[in-house]
Amino acid sequence: MKKSEYMSRLEGNLKGVGILEPEISDILSIYEEHFIGGKEEGKTEEEIAVRLGDPDQVAAEYCSDDFREESTLKEGVFVRIKKISGIIAAGGVRKFFLSFPFVLIFILILSLWLALSFFVPLGAFGVYAGIANIIMGTVPGFPLLQLAVHSEWFIIFLSISFISGGGLISIGIYSLIRAYLGFMIKQIQ
Repeated sequence: MKKSEYMSRLEGNLKGVGILEPEISDILSIYEEHFIGGKEEGKTEEEIAVRLGDPDQVAAEYCSDDFREESTLKEGVFVRIKKISGIIAAGGVRKFFLSFPFVLIFILILSLWLALSFFVPLGAFGVYAGIANIIMGTVPGFPLLQLAVHSEWFIIFLSISFISGGGLISIGIYSLIRAYLGFMIKQIQ
């Protein structure tokens, strides 16, 4: 089977099983690289096509790997982590060592996200303490916590700032994590 026939059958089969367009173009570019690499090794298009396998089977494998559920751009963090662990497991020791710096950076970003996310509950406690001090003159459950006179409104304002700032930072770092995991998938494949 010639390269053009293989690629058109593969594209048709991928569309037939419901894989979305961004994934189809990524998959086709991967197989295009296989053909280029095979040509450089001196193989014919027919030999390369046989080595890659039947296009129907290839499309079925991508379908079973949950490629059709949603676009790569819309995948959540856990789906991307699952893909990365699958790539690393399939690649053996070499992929593990190649991916180690990426995993280390991911852990650092995740730690930063968890640390900065504590601004939200901290702010919620500040609002609680400020309102309780205004109403009751003390903070129930925290008898040793003494707030300065007339500082309650400042504490409430500062706490609301912590809640909104912590929420925005959490959303931003979550987006950064998703983007970094997408980058990591492309780099270790």
